[in-house]
Amino acid sequence: MNIQNAVDKAYADKSLAELADAPVAALKGVSDGDAEKLEAAFGVKTIRDFANLKYVRWAQAIVLLSDVEEGMTCLEAGVHVLIEKPIAASIAEAEFLVNTAAEANRIL
Repeated sequence: MNIQNAVDKAYADKSLAELADAPVAALKGVSDGDAEKLEAAFGVKTIRDFANLKYVRWAQAIVLLSDVEEGMTCLEAGVHVLIEKPIAASIAEAEFLVNTAAEANRIL
């Protein structure tokens, strides 16, 4: 069984409201204290960097409030990315992200 295809098929025709109710595998950028509270209350794991998120390649999209490096990691894994503004610290970094997304045929 191809897990990636099964996950893609399961969420392909979902509405935004249904996607909002989808399970959360992990959150990044959470303080240690808040991480403990999230896990205790909701069973949500937290991670320190995307290299530790083994399921990132199965995500349909990822919303980032962070830097170019994490955007590149997601795009290179074939994931659509929404980066909150500013998209990058410089025009050159922003262009690099845009070009990488285009080459990967991903939405940025």
